[in-house]
Amino acid sequence: MRRFYQAPTYMGLLNVGRKEEAHSHFLSWLFSENSFNQSSPDSPLMHLLDIAVHRANLQNKIGNDETKGIKTSLANHINSRKLSILESICKLEDFSKEKSGKGRRADIIIESKVFKNNKIEHLNICIENKVLSSEHTSQTKAYVENYRRRGGEWIFLFLTPLSSVLLDDYDSLDENLKCVSDVFIQINYQDILNFILEPLLKTESQYSQNYFMIDDYIKTLRYPVMEEKETKKTIMAIGEEESKLLNEFWEGNHELIELAVMAISQKGNEEIQNNAEDLINAIKNLETARKDKTRYKVKRNGIDIDPFKKGKKGYTKSDIAKLFAERICKEEGYECNDEDSANKKFIDLTGTTRLKVFNSDAVHNWQIPNSPIILDTNIWGLNTDCWKKLSDYLSKENDYFIIEPI
Repeated sequence: MRRFYQAPTYMGLLNVGRKEEAHSHFLSWLFSENSFNQSSPDSPLMHLLDIAVHRANLQNKIGNDETKGIKTSLANHINSRKLSILESICKLEDFSKEKSGKGRRADIIIESKVFKNNKIEHLNICIENKVLSSEHTSQTKAYVENYRRRGGEWIFLFLTPLSSVLLDDYDSLDENLKCVSDVFIQINYQDILNFILEPLLKTESQYSQNYFMIDDYIKTLRYPVMEEKETKKTIMAIGEEESKLLNEFWEGNHELIELAVMAISQKGNEEIQNNAEDLINAIKNLETARKDKTRYKVKRNGIDIDPFKKGKKGYTKSDIAKLFAERICKEEGYECNDEDSANKKFIDLTGTTRLKVFNSDAVHNWQIPNSPIILDTNIWGLNTDCWKKLSDYLSKENDYFIIEPI
């Protein structure tokens, strides 16, 4: 993992990993028709439109009046792919004039011709790219006024490293994090990574220049960087591979990290001890918050199965694991008459690669009712990969039961 995070990137070597201009240049390359076939339904530019519609929907910015970010008909055309991109041009630092005569430069302008409603129309995108800074002098309001005067249909995007956790709950977002203009749709670099870069990387040859550039850029996004005059390190987006690595590292080491902090504090001064106590409490609070408290409905043949305990609202993950183990052992009969055969059946059904799915460091033995079989089901409720496989299986038609989040 240390090697993974210490691998240098070209942006890092040039010390431009958090410079807006460098990221704008990459995005201009990504959305240029000279780099990729943007007319494809799976092109980077088309997926940028998908992101715009997705975020606009979450932010209540789809409608037909001038205060909305995307017209309803355009959103429907994008979602249904009844819109095709014919050509596009990317411009950096595009100059526009206000009515007062004052000039402004937008970070990225994408001018496109699209085919929709059986005719060729102009669809343009204005991207204001903010890596470390925030909006100033009501930029977004001015851009909307300036570019709408040019004609054609416009989508205005405000791109930042703001986390998806915050952006998903847009209504609760602090006002100082929102754009002055409600017409601007706020997206983040995580959206670009999830819906454009990582899928694109899977389709490119590992020996191509495009693959190298995308892969290097992904590393730039997830590398923690502290810029001059900044007080904290920034991670712009984190990929699927590193997210899995870091989660596995935390799962296996957070208790050891807590012990290390406690040991350091023993011989430290009062300030060190206080900071250590704060850190230990933060670790405990983080672990509590990370626990999935989702409860589920359980149905069989379309009929709800009552939870184990009266008055209990739905099933926890652990409840479902126990119920599934019970169904496997009882309904498979002689095929699941001990722990090993139950484990094997679970692996065959869900596709998990774990050798003993019922094993974990903390033993929680559970006896199948009216059966001599004793299983350790703790890992079903705690191991992320195991639960994902089990929940995927139980979310589809199967011979046991179906679960639905409440």
